[in-house]
Amino acid sequence: SISEKGDDPHDFVPAGLMSEKTVMLGRVQYLRHRGAPGAWWQVAADAYGAFPDDATARRMAGDALVDQALTEVGSSCGSRLPERTLERLQEGALLLQRQWDEARNYENASDIIWSNLACNLITAYRALGRIEQARNVRDQLQALGSTDPDVRFALAQVAMEDDDHDQVVKLLTDLPESATRTMMLL
Repeated sequence: SISEKGDDPHDFVPAGLMSEKTVMLGRVQYLRHRGAPGAWWQVAADAYGAFPDDATARRMAGDALVDQALTEVGSSCGSRLPERTLERLQEGALLLQRQWDEARNYENASDIIWSNLACNLITAYRALGRIEQARNVRDQLQALGSTDPDVRFALAQVAMEDDDHDQVVKLLTDLPESATRTMMLL
């Protein structure tokens, strides 16, 4: 959370600059990593509303919608999802897919920022039960050759959906020990 002193760097930004794109996007990043859980969701939506053609604003808004929906899912696990939660997941997946369709063709598409976008999109599709779409993104992501642990976890989650235990083991065996790795290998 924001430091105990209340040192929010945006407290020093002149009011006239708060609606500038770089300031708004910086605010999303700051709140996402240092603010209270969920504090960044509305700020991401506002940034996307102000700059709908900006790739970073689009990605952040998609991430925020998926994060918010999955936070809601956590409290209603095993039951039918509320309509608004489904709408958030669908809207978030749409924004992330739009950005992934562009980013996966970048020369640096395997960079972690774009790989994480694909991982979040896979998660959204899995939460929506759209396993075929998750597989498609998995295949595109896998083709980029990333060895990042987060990417490998996302790939392994789709392999688990397919009951492909051999692939899960192949993807995770040489990763460092962690609770997530251990649970996925069980």
